[in-house]
Amino acid sequence: MFLKIRSKAVGETSEFKITCPDDNETEVEVELNLDEVQVVIPREHKKIVKINDQVKIEMRYPALDAFVDRNMKDEPDIDDVFDLVADCIDKVYDGDETYESFTKKEAKDFLGEMNNEQFQSVQAFFETLPKLSHTLEIENPKTGVKSEVVLEGLASFFA
Repeated sequence: MFLKIRSKAVGETSEFKITCPDDNETEVEVELNLDEVQVVIPREHKKIVKINDQVKIEMRYPALDAFVDRNMKDEPDIDDVFDLVADCIDKVYDGDETYESFTKKEAKDFLGEMNNEQFQSVQAFFETLPKLSHTLEIENPKTGVKSEVVLEGLASFFA
C-alpha cells in the first residue's frame, strides 16, 4: 500500500543505484516501474501459531510505526523484540477459551514463559512476513557481466 501511495505521489518510476555483484564496487543506475513490484507471501507463512496441543496464538501484522521504531535502532535488544511480539498478539486460544483482551505486560509474561521451541514458532511468523520483492537484471559496464539483483523489503524501495 505504501509503495502504491509513493508511486502516485512522486511518479510510477524510481531510480536506484545498484552495486554490481560480480565486482561489488561498480554502481549502475536502474529505473524501475514501481507498479511492477509485487508482494511475496511465503507459502509457510501462517497467522495462527501453534504453541502446544491446547494453545494457539493468532498474530496480527506489526503497525508501521512500531516496525519502523524498532528497525531504526542499530541493535534492538531483547525488550524490543518482546515488545514487538507482544504488540502483534491478536488472540490467544486455550482449548475452548479465546482471549482477546490482555495487557502488554500479560502478553510479555506469556511470551517469557515459552520454551525455546515455542518461541521459535512465534519467530517464524516474523521471518515469513509478506514482503515487497522485485528482481532486476543489471549489466556491469566495466566487465559486461549480467547479474540478477533482488530488491526486498519496504526499505529497499524507499531508500
